[in-house]
Amino acid sequence: MSYLRMDFATAKETIGILAELYPNTFTRERWQSHKPLKVGTDRDLIESGALTEPEVRSVLWHYCGRYQYFIGVANGGARYDLNGQPCGEVTADEQERARIGAAHVEAIVENQFRAARPTQRPGAKANTTADPRNIRAIGSRQKTAASLIL
Repeated sequence: MSYLRMDFATAKETIGILAELYPNTFTRERWQSHKPLKVGTDRDLIESGALTEPEVRSVLWHYCGRYQYFIGVANGGARYDLNGQPCGEVTADEQERARIGAAHVEAIVENQFRAARPTQRPGAKANTTADPRNIRAIGSRQKTAASLIL
């Protein structure tokens, strides 16, 4: 059986609703620290009537794929139920997988940052004064500095 994932905006809105319903467990903001969820949180959300099974699968896919969630799991410690109560522990294997997931997210962000960085315009001269090891550039800087002093 395949499930359609909800789009980012819908998932963000749904996570916000979960954060209002379960403030001791879910975090609305991506940049805030996240608690590891208890194994079986998906079933608890379905049983509570908060979400349907396809919604739960999709929203947890988005939530548990957040960088801060990976960091929370990688740090180890307790897992938390919907009431924010400790319920189980993060295993060493789960911590390692979370470290790998966090590294993957970091790589994606780095690639997006590199792609967004402006590149040198075609036909523009390279900045030869940027490298202090460039002898010609050093000489021209000294001449320029000397002309400013005189």
